[in-house]
Amino acid sequence: MAIKRSRKQPNATTTMENRLSTLPEDLQIRILSSLDTKHAFQTSSLSKAWSSKWTHVPVLNFNSRRFKYLKVFDKFVYGALSVPRSAKVKKLTFKRDRICSNKILKKVFDYALKQGVEELDVSIKETSKETNWPMIMSRTLNALSSRGPSYRGWRHMVVFRFLTRRISG
Repeated sequence: MAIKRSRKQPNATTTMENRLSTLPEDLQIRILSSLDTKHAFQTSSLSKAWSSKWTHVPVLNFNSRRFKYLKVFDKFVYGALSVPRSAKVKKLTFKRDRICSNKILKKVFDYALKQGVEELDVSIKETSKETNWPMIMSRTLNALSSRGPSYRGWRHMVVFRFLTRRISG
């Protein structure tokens, strides 16, 4: 009696990775740009070709609700902002529940200023008396949004749109 060998079916991850890899690179980057940075980073485990693809994304979205523990979120943000990037970041969004340390807040603002981020959106649920919102000066920043906790019934929210004008001689 002959034994039939069954063909091994490709798993869903392999199939999805193959489908994504066949797309044009600009479309791959556009798809990754629509994801939260945590999920975009996780695509680096798909294959060698995808290992640094997330560093080509011009949008970084950090949201603490995607993490079970805030310490893990802070470590992820700090690490992600320390990795050399292949593309200029145009927009950085940072949303954090609970109290945010000065260290991580400073890292986000410093990164935005040093890397020439054009749009920065920071939202923090709680701040302590020790929280220092950094003073910023930037030639590249076109928009800044920051939201913080309520204070005597007033919700802290700052939105700036910067207009740049070139003067030709």
